[in-house]
Amino acid sequence: MRKKNDRKKQVESYAFDFVVVGGSPGGLSAALIASRFGLKTAIIHNRPVLGGNASSEIGVSSNITGAFGMGYNRHMRETGIVEEIKLKAFFEVYPHIESMIENVYYDLAMRESENLTLFLNTDAYRVDTGGRRITGIQARQIGSEREFYFTAPFFADCSGDGFVAFEAGNEFRYGREAQSEFNESMAPAVADDITLGASLMFRVEDAGQPVEFIPPPWARKFMEEDAFPHRFHKFPGFQTWWCEHGGRLDPIHDHERIKAELLEVITGLWDHVKNHGSHGADNKRIVKIKPLVGRRESRRIEGRYILNENDLRPDNGFKDAVCYGGWPIDLHPADGVLSQAPPAEQKFIEPYNIPLRSLIAKDIDNLTLAGRHVSITHCALGSTRVISTICGMGMAIGMATVMAKQGNYDYAWLIDHPEELQQRLLRYDATILNVPNQDPDDLARHAMVKASSGMSLKTGAPDSYKLFLNPISHVVRIACGRLDAITLYIKPKSASAATLRLAVYQAADNADYGNEKILSEETSTIAFDHGKEKMVTFKLNADIPSLYARFTLETDAEVYIGYSLSEPPGVTRGIFEDGAFVYDRGHHDEDEAMWVYERGCYSFNLTPASYPFAPEMVVNGVSRYYREPNLWISDPEAGLPAWIELDLGREQTVACVHLTFDSDLDSPHIYHADTLVKDYRVQAPGPDGEYADIIRVRGNRQRKCIHNFAPIRTSKVRILVTATNGGDSARIYELRAYAQADLYDM
Repeated sequence: MRKKNDRKKQVESYAFDFVVVGGSPGGLSAALIASRFGLKTAIIHNRPVLGGNASSEIGVSSNITGAFGMGYNRHMRETGIVEEIKLKAFFEVYPHIESMIENVYYDLAMRESENLTLFLNTDAYRVDTGGRRITGIQARQIGSEREFYFTAPFFADCSGDGFVAFEAGNEFRYGREAQSEFNESMAPAVADDITLGASLMFRVEDAGQPVEFIPPPWARKFMEEDAFPHRFHKFPGFQTWWCEHGGRLDPIHDHERIKAELLEVITGLWDHVKNHGSHGADNKRIVKIKPLVGRRESRRIEGRYILNENDLRPDNGFKDAVCYGGWPIDLHPADGVLSQAPPAEQKFIEPYNIPLRSLIAKDIDNLTLAGRHVSITHCALGSTRVISTICGMGMAIGMATVMAKQGNYDYAWLIDHPEELQQRLLRYDATILNVPNQDPDDLARHAMVKASSGMSLKTGAPDSYKLFLNPISHVVRIACGRLDAITLYIKPKSASAATLRLAVYQAADNADYGNEKILSEETSTIAFDHGKEKMVTFKLNADIPSLYARFTLETDAEVYIGYSLSEPPGVTRGIFEDGAFVYDRGHHDEDEAMWVYERGCYSFNLTPASYPFAPEMVVNGVSRYYREPNLWISDPEAGLPAWIELDLGREQTVACVHLTFDSDLDSPHIYHADTLVKDYRVQAPGPDGEYADIIRVRGNRQRKCIHNFAPIRTSKVRILVTATNGGDSARIYELRAYAQADLYDM
């Protein structure tokens, strides 16, 4: 029996291979990679649920976005662990992702419980070091009053605030760098202590009847009609991210003060919306104010390289690239919601690689970083701080830890020897821009590939029509080296006839709208039959020297042109602006600081037929749409089942296959899974030449699937797709085959 005055606490000691502090999606990604490779891993997280900013406590969970950049960088949704999370959430908790996303995180962690241990509600408060290494971390569990001491050869700081690195004595940065330090165009002239602000998210719903709102006496008063300039606060539509405390207070030290002041602003804002002016909110009510403030910035830990604004470009040339970003450089005013300036200054950029050097602490040899606190400038943080980008960082440091543990070296060794790390990341569905699959163990890389059918590049009949007011342009993929004719769908508005000119230009890729080298053109005058649609074929007889061609169309009359609501992969739409064509990325909504884009393209048919979605795409080394479709699509007119086959050239041992399906990365969020393969079989021919099942899968819900099986000797491996989640074609990005079973246990 314990004595009442016995207050001595026992410190429980744990030894792990890898200790991750911070249960954000980045921390979870790092821990999942390590534990799936057999490393004994711990997550220490100071909240009751996993997720950080992407949990229901803060409320960014339904907006786990990244390089897609609100639509500016189409098809660039991140893959790997974050896509696994998104697909799991879509199939299991959609449309309640906002309130249930942490259940998805928890389930993923618990499925790895043999190697992964969660310490929730556990606050790390002391970091011990010896020389340039962390030797241990002490933590206290809230509620249980238990004390823990963790030791490991490797640690990851995924805390968001860089607490572990800070306590270990690593140098850090706080505030905005002067423009002169890195020659950053968006930096201030003089350095200061201003950070990006913090938001308290809230949710609004329609009550179906008028709802009164009586503000509390402590709410701020916003009586003026223009109290919130540049901040859209009418219905329908109400963004809460801009309800942001400015960056003049310390987001760590002043955390509770920031929350209190944000509550004053939110209740005052709602009083303004409900009781002062017409905002279309009579039936609206606030149903939830999140309990935790979401920080955008605090400390930034110095690593082996400080990523800056000038590095955020596609050709940054990092040899140790391990993940990528692409969210705009998104900087907010220092006074937050009370500012008279727009809520965000956004510089839209194309995807860029992030180097491993920025994810390794400068002064601590066994510490990696993933989160908004990695080694970056304030300007670069404007892009790298978003959740999906951080998940990519987590995958990278998790895999780096696996290799460091297996190779018995520190993280820094990988900076100069990144090739195997990069190939391992690609093998498990990470993306590193312009780094293709060169895995020497992948038997499929040198295989011949054939399939039951392939889809040609065309849209068919239009879904709708658009008034043709300005010249239009498209870039299309030409797989056969010729373009003899293009057929379009035209309808008159009022004219009985129209003259149309179509010209074809050379194009380097699917975003090349600047090349003016004309390859062929034809002008056609057509007469309309009582306003009926007319299929107009332009004869071109052009040799196409590159993989892409751009065509333009102009007319002298008001006509409608056929439009398809979804474009085939590889086709892009141009827009005529200021006398020239540019890639149509949509438009920027200044009120809501959001990029708005539209799927679709003008309906067309090509002669001869182009087949860019050929079987050999599955072994071209790129497992996503990036500048090329890189995708096999079976002929929808042939229906399912459809098959694709690797011919290894000779009989070899095969014990594992990797399959990468198409989950439609052309959206920051997942609202459907039509393109995803649902039912399939992995097959090999028997002695009689008949194909027999090795693996049979029903109800697949993931983009990346790995199958181990008893080793077989075969020269051919076939994937037979029998059903999708709604689409009429089989769609596969990559096939891999290995002689040995995979260690990665999903």
